[in-house]
Amino acid sequence: QPSVVRELLLLQGPGKSCEKSPAWLRKACGVVLSRRLLQASGVLSVTTALFDMSQGSSENSDDASSKIPEMVASLVIRFPQQASSRSSYYRNLCTQAVDLVSLKRPMSHGLRQTGAAVILAICD
Repeated sequence: QPSVVRELLLLQGPGKSCEKSPAWLRKACGVVLSRRLLQASGVLSVTTALFDMSQGSSENSDDASSKIPEMVASLVIRFPQQASSRSSYYRNLCTQAVDLVSLKRPMSHGLRQTGAAVILAICD
């Protein structure tokens, strides 16, 4: 799933690669990305895709990686039009964020930071 999410993010933006993407394509990618977020481990997939993308960026990898928690948080707090209800949408995302914060595997610090950023953004 992270590779699909990565491609959707590239098509949707923001970035130089998609400045020429038509509005209908960006909107369609947003709809699919919102659906992916709501699937099991959707927030993890988005976060993993962004971390993968940051490793290949020309920008300093550590600088790019440090921005990811806030990027994910700002992405997920936007309530999509196709979601059935705000409470179920945010409940789903909070559950996933708590799962990220609870990770105990090696190299998961960035994932835990992302989970915390999502929880804080939803609570604001």
